[in-house]
This record gives sequence, structure tokens and C-alpha cells, in this order.
Amino acid sequence: MAKPRMTGFARFFIFLLIATPLAFFAASYINGEDGVQTLKGLFGKSDQTEQVKQDDTPKSDTKTDRLSEELSTCQKRNDDLYEENIQLKKELKALKAEN
Repeated sequence: MAKPRMTGFARFFIFLLIATPLAFFAASYINGEDGVQTLKGLFGKSDQTEQVKQDDTPKSDTKTDRLSEELSTCQKRNDDLYEENIQLKKELKALKAEN
């Protein structure tokens, strides 16, 4: 009796059938969303996806505040380093003038 064989494409297709839903639910979990609810919203089964998106707004506001604070800190640090660089250049010119 001949042994049934499976082509490489068939193996790849079966892998995608298993891996794609897992990747979708993992990405939904990482983004803080409910993957099942998202699927229901895509197929028109539920209106609760709007509530999930409204809950994400305060999180993004705090993230925006945190990032703007980090940006201002980096800008201040950059200004301080620029001033220090100018001061060190003046000191170097003074030392070269002495020699």
C-alpha cells in the first residue's frame, strides 16, 4: 500500500490555518483589546467594539503625556550639552592661545 504524501504547500497551508488565528489573538491581547469581540464587530454581531475603543482613549492620553514629558527632558538635556560644548570650545581656544 502506498504511503500518502503531503506537499510542501499543503504543510505550509495547514501551518497558516493554525498560526494565523493564534497571531491575531496574541496581537489583540498585546494591544489590550478583546480578540473575540473584535471578530464579532467585524462580522456585525455586536456593538461593543465602540466601548472598547473609548476605553483606550485615556490610556493613549497618559502615554502622550509621558512621551511629551520625555521629549522636553531630552530637549533640555540637549540644550545643556550644547552650552557645555560651547564652553569647552572656548576653554580649548584659550589654552591654544597660551601655547
